[in-house]
Amino acid sequence: MNEKINVVSVRGGKVHTATPDHGDHPFPLCRTGDMTNSGTKYRTTAAPVDCKTCGRYIALREEREAAEMQPTHGESSDAPSDMMPETDTKETPTMDAKKTAPAAPAPAKPDTDQLISDVHDVIDRIKVMAHQGPSTANAITELTEEADALIRQLPADKRVSLRADVKAAGELPSGDTAPAPVSGTVVVREAEDFNEIEGVPDLVAEAKEKFTAGIALGVKTAGVAEEVASVIINMRSKITNPDTGLPDLLSDRKTTKNAAAEIYNAVRKGVDDDDMRAVAAYDSVARSVRNKMTDVFVDWVRAMDTPESYDAFKELFPAAAEMVEKSAETATAMANDPDVAEEDVPTPLSPSEALHKLYASKGVKLPERGRTEIERERKQIAALNKARLELAAATEAAEEATDAEKKKELEAEAEKAAAQVKTVEAKLPEKVLKELPAPVVKTKGDRLKEKVTKSRDFLSAATDEAAFKKLEADEKTALLAQLEALSGFIATQVAALKAK
Repeated sequence: MNEKINVVSVRGGKVHTATPDHGDHPFPLCRTGDMTNSGTKYRTTAAPVDCKTCGRYIALREEREAAEMQPTHGESSDAPSDMMPETDTKETPTMDAKKTAPAAPAPAKPDTDQLISDVHDVIDRIKVMAHQGPSTANAITELTEEADALIRQLPADKRVSLRADVKAAGELPSGDTAPAPVSGTVVVREAEDFNEIEGVPDLVAEAKEKFTAGIALGVKTAGVAEEVASVIINMRSKITNPDTGLPDLLSDRKTTKNAAAEIYNAVRKGVDDDDMRAVAAYDSVARSVRNKMTDVFVDWVRAMDTPESYDAFKELFPAAAEMVEKSAETATAMANDPDVAEEDVPTPLSPSEALHKLYASKGVKLPERGRTEIERERKQIAALNKARLELAAATEAAEEATDAEKKKELEAEAEKAAAQVKTVEAKLPEKVLKELPAPVVKTKGDRLKEKVTKSRDFLSAATDEAAFKKLEADEKTALLAQLEALSGFIATQVAALKAK
């Protein structure tokens, strides 16, 4: 077994951990390095890992090794103890708290939605690894174990389908499933009738066949939808949009829309209107294809970053390939220039990055994240906002505490809240984090102003003229006396503060 080493690009950048079977030419374990391995060399380094993805792999590896060292004594859970989520429980202090040890708090119920979201996050990483070939087998194994540890915390009725998704994600894509590397025999042409474009009629027929088979067999809708969506995207790649001179990947042209419509219309005509099950199955698959289209498209574009897809990528998008090669040449030249600082050497463009840049130059914005990915990020952003609010509340409570022991307890809770914020932040891509508004940090002065404002609002309500008129005479006298006393107290406090 190779020793665990860290690597960094010869052009600088993030420090990664190397793949387990690195041999004489180490590469990063995460997708960041493998995406540009064809044009990047790496050297070993003693510097600590600062790549977030590699950091997660290391943490998982250490957890697994620690678990293997631990003796198992009567474990009641089907998940290893080191994989169980930490629970953040709070106890209300009582008069006897110092005399007796508190009872063990009941474990918090795991957030099912968040766990499912985390599993899908791991599935996405497995898919990327699977597209990089057999060399990533060890990394896929580690990610599969990470996903399984999360799945075991879920209710039993949600485990089977997720385990099937994890297994499917780790399988190398075949020529029939999405997202497959771009075919090297693609011919892009322009024509008003899609039937005149080489390869498109065959793909339309293939999509019809898959769509119809899915309805007849009643197979899992998501799987059929991904296959049909994959065929449609390959079909789009064969049709040139004359406005851009590029493949009509977003189906802006009428020819492309007609080809897709032919698939839906032909399949629907073959469904008996009296067969309610078949009609419902058609509607379900059709809806699922549209929902899955962005997910499959994003994976299709990312698959171009694999070395085995580069020749086909170059044939289909020569201008983008030229951008990739020029950026690699520039980076190499700067890396070899002794007058250029290591941190100033740019990272070469990956094929997917060049593709986005090429289409943007034509006024077309390709989606960078799929529908599922966006929804998962939305939930993670909500979790982050919640964690930040809890941190602000815990920090405020700790600062205002006067009892030393209570203050120490609240400070510990604030530290836990801060750690939770970092945990949630680590699940979000850096680009998404940068787009989020900075958390509002209130100073002690801000909090004091809020209290004064609240006090003024309470006082305004207590001195409402209409309500005052409804009081009995003795009640009016008592209220006025209280207000006068409060006025004197405020004046005294203000004078004392001014003196300081």
